[in-house]
Amino acid sequence: MAPSDKEVLAREDFAEVLRESVLEETRNGVWGWVDDDIAFITPWGFDLSTITVPVQVRYGTSDVLVPPAHGEWIAGAVPGADVRSSGLGHLGDPDADLVESLAWLTADDA
Repeated sequence: MAPSDKEVLAREDFAEVLRESVLEETRNGVWGWVDDDIAFITPWGFDLSTITVPVQVRYGTSDVLVPPAHGEWIAGAVPGADVRSSGLGHLGDPDADLVESLAWLTADDA
């Protein structure tokens, strides 16, 4: 894992949220997670260029869990996507990313 991910995972507050989230998201099985991984290599069933709503794409160039090329592909395929990439790993900077995402979601032009 990227050093930035190890740093985030060492935070007790984040570790607790992650434990609770994984338990909840896998309560009925892991098939949603499997489908998410399959999306790296199979068609999605629609053309991303037809998306007309605002989309923000976030990815870390040091991510070892989701290939950065996948974020680049989505960013290039969705018209007008607001692309936010960083040199961080999969978890980014949870505090700063949350503030930035909430500001984007609540902006008048989003």
